[in-house]
Formats: sequence, structure tokens, C-alpha cells
Amino acid sequence: MLRVTVIGGGITGLSAAYALSSQAKERGVRLSCTVVEQESLWGGKVRTLQEDGLVLEFGPDALLRRKPWATDLCRRLGIGDKLVPTKKSGAFVRWDGQLLPLPEGLSFLVPTRLEPFIESPLFSMEGKLRLLGDYTLPASPPEGDESLGAFVRRRMGEEALERLAEPLLSGIYAGDIDRLSVMATFPQLRSMEKEHGGLLKAALAQKKGAPETPRQTTGAAESPFVSLDGGLGTLIDALVAALHDQELLLGVGVREILRGDAQGATPARYRVSLEDGRVIAADAVVLTTPTYVQARLLHGLAPEAAEALRSIEYASVAGAILVYPKSAVPGPLNGTGYIVPRSDGGPVTACTWASDKWGHVSDLDTVVLRLHFGKAGREDVTGWDDEQLIRAARTEVERTMGVREAPARTLVYRWPLGMPQYNVGHLDRVRRIEESLYALPGVYATGAAFHGIGVPDCVRQGEEVAAAVLAEGVKE
Repeated sequence: MLRVTVIGGGITGLSAAYALSSQAKERGVRLSCTVVEQESLWGGKVRTLQEDGLVLEFGPDALLRRKPWATDLCRRLGIGDKLVPTKKSGAFVRWDGQLLPLPEGLSFLVPTRLEPFIESPLFSMEGKLRLLGDYTLPASPPEGDESLGAFVRRRMGEEALERLAEPLLSGIYAGDIDRLSVMATFPQLRSMEKEHGGLLKAALAQKKGAPETPRQTTGAAESPFVSLDGGLGTLIDALVAALHDQELLLGVGVREILRGDAQGATPARYRVSLEDGRVIAADAVVLTTPTYVQARLLHGLAPEAAEALRSIEYASVAGAILVYPKSAVPGPLNGTGYIVPRSDGGPVTACTWASDKWGHVSDLDTVVLRLHFGKAGREDVTGWDDEQLIRAARTEVERTMGVREAPARTLVYRWPLGMPQYNVGHLDRVRRIEESLYALPGVYATGAAFHGIGVPDCVRQGEEVAAAVLAEGVKE
């Protein structure tokens, strides 16, 4: 019997437990898996509220189609028929008080079609010429890691950084673009420079080598993002249901991890001590919580790994959801929302037009707007009370979208220390953690702070750690 304790019931932990359970059955391995989650709900930051005909996300709202791990998992769980594409495409940047569309044909910030970029009012002529100058700039990547900000300035110029890269890329990580690691977040940008001599040269080479395909006309075929009818919480519900034959402990924290007793009828490598007094014997322990929690649990067993885990920083974020009758919102919302550059100085970092982005969010007579607050360096906003956040959200949509009526409903959510920061040197920090844990057989650390922050990457990491646990367990 292989006994595994998974600490953390977010998307990584549940994916790891499901992969362990299903792969053990396929290989004929007897498995006892316990998943321990301190909070009162499963799913971590994947949090969906279904109420009064609304589907409201408090965490991520999309799965990136080109990263197939989450969509493949949905199909294995029998909910593949619930995958739905975005209803609309296209997004905007709020610049100088106006909503200006992102140029069509952007791929990893790089224009693959020059005409929309040249015609875009988002950039000045000087900014456009500077970005196009990437074509003639020599490839000069520094040795080692580099910040995203330094990379974009070097290749594309200050204007592209301020109006495009910073609000787009730092928004994904709620980070400071001048601290975020290019190698840990978008290593393909450095690869494009090294392999082709520049970003535009790489884009042209990729376009030239791509086979001719007829232009698709359906939103389902074109959309790079999908969700689930009923929200991403549907995936969490399906995972929990599929783990009915394993032990799921909700609302209980872990006090410490101790080395096991080699004596007795059921010797074990480790003992996982819970805050309610229970102790779980485990042959393997998988930690998927935030790294500051992992550091606390591993301090006595692996002090070097704990030190590296503590070095990963986190940012706090918050959000306000405003629900309006459609008549209160002037004009059609022709897109999925807009982003706000840091130089704007305001508290809002982005606004998602949730009901226009997804068909399942609300009925045709209701508009749902989701305002995002907080990122590294602007975390004071997340400490505002609910009334302050709602007031700031209403001021934003009135100023930018002309929405003057009071919303029919408001909700506020917060994720304190919710966003791991992939700062320069992140891959080295992760390598130190993983190398330190080699000396602690059967203990694995993974999750959103390691090799990818999005839901598909968390699913992949959960599945990878499950395969490692089974490989080691079967070998023994």
C-alpha cells in the first residue's frame, strides 16, 4: 500500500491526487491518498459563485487553449462537453482617458501583422519606429536572467513597455515588470532573439514557415481561451467527486511534518501532524500550498529548502464585481475588457467585461463588470475596506465607460499574498528547492509558485509530481 498525503486542496493538489488515483488503478498499485485543505472550500483561488442566474469568478476565469493540460483533464473527468470559448475577442488599453484597442495580430507582444500596428492610435510615430527598429538591432542578450522590463526596453523601446508590455505582462503575475524574470515567465522571447536575431525577424520566420490555413469564422475556433459552462469551479467539483474513494479532509490545517517511525506494524517515512490532533502516516508527502507555508512545514526537515521557499515573494490582489442592468451601460462592449498601465497611477489595474467575455456569466439583460486591484508595489489598495473598493470601481467605470447608475449588486473579494512573484533569478531559486529536497526522499514541493501560475500549468505540475511519486513508490 502506497500512502500519500497531499497538503493543499487547490487546483495543483487536487490534480495531483486525481492523477495519483487514476494512474495507480491503471498500474495495479494499491493507494491510500489523503488530501488536506485548511480552508473551508476546495479549489484554492479557483473560486466560482453561482447565484441568481449569475456565474461570478473570484479567481482565474479562463484556460489557455494552447496549454492543453487543463482541457485534457476536463475531458478525462467527463466535463469536456462543458468547455466554452469566449463570446467576444479583442481587448483595450486605457490610455490618456480613452479606450484604445490592442493592435490585431499580437503574439507574445510581437506584431505578426504590421498594418494594424502602424495604424494603431495607441503608439506615437516615434514609438512605432522604435519598435520596428527591433528588426535591425543586433541580438545582445545578457548572460543569465533578465527582467521583462529590461528585455522589452532593449528590444522594443520605452513606449512599447509602458503602453503594452507592462499592463499586459505584469497584470498576469500582479508583478513589477522591472523585477519579473523573462526566463521564468516568457522564455520564448529570449529564444526568439537568440535563434532569429530579433523579435520581428522571429515573427516573420514563423509566419513564413506556417502552413496556409483558411481563416476560421466561428468564435469557438478562433478563441485562444476557454472556460466551463458554470465557471471554472465546475472543474473543482468534478475533481472532488472523482476522488470519492480517497480521504478528503477539509477545514483542517497541518501543524508539522515529522520523520516517521520505522518500527511497528505499519512503518512510514513521515508523520503528518494535523491541527486537530490527528496524525497521518505517509510514504510520500506532496506540498502544494503557497511557498511560505511550505517553508514553515519543511523548516525542521529541510532547512535549506525552507530558506529558498521563503525567498519567493508574493503580492496581494483584490477585486470588485459590479452588476448592472444592460440599460445602465452606454453602448455595446465590443471586447473582453481593458487594462490600465501603471503610469496611470490609479488603483484599478484592469476591468473585465465578464458578461461580454463569456456567454454563461449572465442573461442578455445583465452586465457584469469585474474590476481588478493590486500588484507588486500597489498592494496598499487591497487593504481598503469594501466600501472604498466599490467606490473606486464605480468611479473607474463612470470615468472610462460612462456608467453613472448605481449597480444592482456589488461583491468584493481579496487574495492576500495570493500571487507568487517570478522575479529575476526565480529558476535558480526553484532549482535550489528541488535539489535540497533530493535529500528528503518522498517529499515533493510544487504549485503555482514553481513552474507556471495559470490553471493549465498547475494541472501539469500536479500530474508530474503524481508520476514522480508513483515511479518512486513502485521502484521501492
